[in-house]
Amino acid sequence: MIRLMVALAVMAATVFLAKYALHDDANYVVIGVGSWSLKSSLTVFISLLLVTFVPAYLLVRIVLTLWRSPRMMKTWRLARQYKDAQDALSEGLMSLAEGRWRDAENQLIHSVRQGTNPQLGYIAAARAAQSLGASQRRDDYLRVASEVKSTSSVAVGITQAQMLL
Repeated sequence: MIRLMVALAVMAATVFLAKYALHDDANYVVIGVGSWSLKSSLTVFISLLLVTFVPAYLLVRIVLTLWRSPRMMKTWRLARQYKDAQDALSEGLMSLAEGRWRDAENQLIHSVRQGTNPQLGYIAAARAAQSLGASQRRDDYLRVASEVKSTSSVAVGITQAQMLL
């Protein structure tokens, strides 16, 4: 928007200078189409050109913004969901460290549903469930964590062994 304002100021200054530099009306513009012709001074032609160019430019910008808006909204929505999930994971881990097991479990499962670090969320939720004495939920979380990413099942195995001890 600032660039547009600067461009408009430069164009206005150019027209102003052109008007006083070309005050003798020796310069003119002739536009002819077939048998029809239009003769105008250069100052009036430039002014009319600006008056038609600026609204046309703004109209094109508005149409392009409206055309791109669904894609931009989808990108914004996905970024917002990711941020919310990261925040829930952070809050859940903080609650786990503070010993608020029920809050931790709820926040961690919320972060997993949003799709961020599902294995970490499930392992931490299993620790919270273990602290609450909910062994069935703990086992379910560990089972799902091992299914989510089978390459790092070592972390799930170590966590399960620690909890069983």
